[in-house]
Amino acid sequence: MRNVAQWVTVIEQSLTTLDPANAATYQANTRAYLAELDTLDAWIVQEVATIPQANRKLVIDHPVFSYFAGRYGFRRQAPSIR
Repeated sequence: MRNVAQWVTVIEQSLTTLDPANAATYQANTRAYLAELDTLDAWIVQEVATIPQANRKLVIDHPVFSYFAGRYGFRRQAPSIR
């Protein structure tokens, strides 16, 4: 979520620079979206807390979920191929 929050802020700043007449709209939309991201992050933390720490494993063969695993306390595990 933190990476997305940074992206949203950069996008808002870029749009404001390119279209200053609509800066207030971009800022309001950014604030609203960042609030949604905060809510989602809190929900994920709450849900992950219900999983015993020993069971927090992600079986992945691509690093795409590395950020998620690190943020929410999952261990990454490569699939075993037989």
